[in-house]
Amino acid sequence: MGVTYFLLLSSVGLAVTVQAQNCSKPTLGPHMNLRDEFILLETFPDGTKVYLTCEVGYAPAGGSTVITCSAGSWSRVTLRCERKHCGSAGEITNGQVEYPEGTQFGDKALFHCDIGYTLVGNREIMCGDKGWMGRLPVCEVMICSPPHGVVNGTFSPNNDEYNYGDVVLYSCNKDNTLIGSRSITCSEDGTFKPEPPTCRMVECKDPQIVNGKWQTGSRPPHRPSSTVTLNCNSGYIMKGAATQTCEISGEWSPGLPTCERIVECKDPQIVNGYLDAGSRPPHRTSSTVTFKCNSGYIMKGAATQTCEISGEWSPGLPTCERMVECKDPQIVNGQWQAGSRPPHRPSSTVTFKCNSGYIMKGAATQTCEISGEWSPGLPTCELKSIPPSTTTTTTTPTTTTTTTAASTPKGGDSKLGPIVGVAVFGVILLLILVGVAVFIMKRKRSRRTSSNKEATNDDAERVGLS
Repeated sequence: MGVTYFLLLSSVGLAVTVQAQNCSKPTLGPHMNLRDEFILLETFPDGTKVYLTCEVGYAPAGGSTVITCSAGSWSRVTLRCERKHCGSAGEITNGQVEYPEGTQFGDKALFHCDIGYTLVGNREIMCGDKGWMGRLPVCEVMICSPPHGVVNGTFSPNNDEYNYGDVVLYSCNKDNTLIGSRSITCSEDGTFKPEPPTCRMVECKDPQIVNGKWQTGSRPPHRPSSTVTLNCNSGYIMKGAATQTCEISGEWSPGLPTCERIVECKDPQIVNGYLDAGSRPPHRTSSTVTFKCNSGYIMKGAATQTCEISGEWSPGLPTCERMVECKDPQIVNGQWQAGSRPPHRPSSTVTFKCNSGYIMKGAATQTCEISGEWSPGLPTCELKSIPPSTTTTTTTPTTTTTTTAASTPKGGDSKLGPIVGVAVFGVILLLILVGVAVFIMKRKRSRRTSSNKEATNDDAERVGLS
């Protein structure tokens, strides 16, 4: 039993060992495959060497193309596969090649022809595993069919076909005028541009203007490019161009003029003024004159006048008016302080001041009015008033004292008033005190005199008694 169990275990272990030596299908890098003979195998015996290849459009870029199964594991994959490069697809005549994505496997080359050429062949080709797939196109020149002919004219050169850029010239038969472009060109879309011209007989009517006449130039028939010069009759002036050209449209250019009667303005005269500059008679429309006024006069209106088509001067003749002055202002006991000097024109101003000891009655600043008077009216300078006296009489039995005190002046210097008031008050107070003192002294004297009289009477009585 023991031997049997040992043999069974040995067989199982050997089977496991043999199974562990095989390798499963290897994991490869990007864009790689097993070579054809290994693609279908799922397991690989120990020691098997497998060959690798790159996918279509990719090429080996380093590393080994072989891996080996060893003890159930594959050796490291070192092969690198990169996209193949196709390089330049080549050049095309009269065209360009573009590579919007690049020149590697799967990229496209795009072809464009120059203006006037058309592309024949593929417009694009692709970079394949073996290089660019497809033939390069060609750019062929655009062909134009012969242009249409013209009645009463021809063109040259006269070919069966024309290449892009070829030019055809037209001409008209005698007495016919070419209307349109003289040359047309084979364009990139295979047609001639612009449209062919036409040939037809063109004449301008014989030019006639009222109050005017032909002077020089062509005579009928007037063909395109012929010219005439016109002139106005005497007494008329031309408005517009005298020389006219017959255009291909059959009209005169720049347009027939007109002859208008000559307008004159009368020679302008203004009173107290004269013509300073400008035109001299005859004064035609649009002429100008400039006036000035004589000395001592001032202008009212526009100095420059224009002769209008109506025969009147515009904006209207000016007038010269006598220049207003105000007399040089004088005031008694006063003088000029500031302002204008003679002559005093309207709006000028002067300012006065009074002499010392005088006070101004009225406005110091005066304005010369257009009437020639000073406004609001010249002021006056009046003597400062002397304050009236106040008399105080003090009477005592023996003396009479009269004092005079100046009353406080009305008006005058605002600073002097308070001082004078205080002084007057002091004088009055002093006089009162003096008066009181004198009164007291006189009273004492009176008492003494009364006492002396009484003593004398007593003595007399005593003498009588004795």
